[in-house]
Amino acid sequence: MTNFTQEEYLKLQAEFAAREKQIEEKIWVDTEAGRINDLLRQHFNLSIQEFTTVTLRYLSEFCNAFSAVIYVWDIDKKAFVAEGGYACNIEKLPYKQLAMGDGVVGQAGQSQKKMYFENIPPENIQIQAASVQLSAAALLVIPLVFNDKSVGVLEFVFLQNVDKKLQQVIDKVSQSVAAMLESIANNAITKKLLHESQEQAEALRAQEEEMRQNLEELKATQEAMEKKQQEMEALSRKLAANEEVLQRALQASKDKEKEIAFINEELKKNQTELLKTVQQLQETHKDLEKQRASEEQRMKAQLESTKSIVAKFQEKQKAEIDKLKALIEEKDKEIEALRHKEIRP
Repeated sequence: MTNFTQEEYLKLQAEFAAREKQIEEKIWVDTEAGRINDLLRQHFNLSIQEFTTVTLRYLSEFCNAFSAVIYVWDIDKKAFVAEGGYACNIEKLPYKQLAMGDGVVGQAGQSQKKMYFENIPPENIQIQAASVQLSAAALLVIPLVFNDKSVGVLEFVFLQNVDKKLQQVIDKVSQSVAAMLESIANNAITKKLLHESQEQAEALRAQEEEMRQNLEELKATQEAMEKKQQEMEALSRKLAANEEVLQRALQASKDKEKEIAFINEELKKNQTELLKTVQQLQETHKDLEKQRASEEQRMKAQLESTKSIVAKFQEKQKAEIDKLKALIEEKDKEIEALRHKEIRP
């Protein structure tokens, strides 16, 4: 059996008490961290904005923080963007987004190390309550790291210094919060990609339906064009046949014109001959007139010698004259008829 002096015993007893206290604190830290993690897992299916708001409320109420803000890394903006707040309006923050390494938040995200400031002079950080203006005593900034990547930053403002046990709980919970944020972000990206994929699939289906309709319309158009082509070919054949008929009719018309020209030439010849005949008849008529005048003179000379002979002669002459007049009238009628025939063609 080992003998201890009183001093050694008291020292050993103090070491056991300190170790027991450490074990109790560790158990308490693990228990509280597990309890908060269980609460957060119940809200795992929320959006990033809703999840960050719930997370800040649980953590701030647990560690009695005056206010808190959670920043989430935005890949597109390449900055930490304020997504949730506790006892503050994130829209009124001086800096709603901070680049990597910019300010305390950006520096914590870049270094992936917790930053704790306590015993802050009252004039350095002024915070506004509902009716009074207060001074912050401590500031706790914790990076949210998952797979060696900063996915966000927690910022807490306290009116008093923060116990180390509370900081340890928040440190442990921050690891789960980082994992949950990354998972929620990935789920959001997956949902977005799925939605985009569904929209693209729907758009493709719509395009396929439109293409099918266009193909049907194109087929119908092609059939209509083929039908129209057949109609045009039939019309072309009909036009060719009509043109042949027209050519024959034109040739017949030309032949008829030649025939008419020949008839007109013959009529002109006949007209010339008729004119000659008329002239001959007129000359004959003149000669007869002359003979009649001469005969009348002769008859007047003989009239004094023998009235009976003259009377008989006159009667005979008169009969001959009547016959001659009738002949002349017939000739005149023939001439008039010939003139009418000449005018008619």
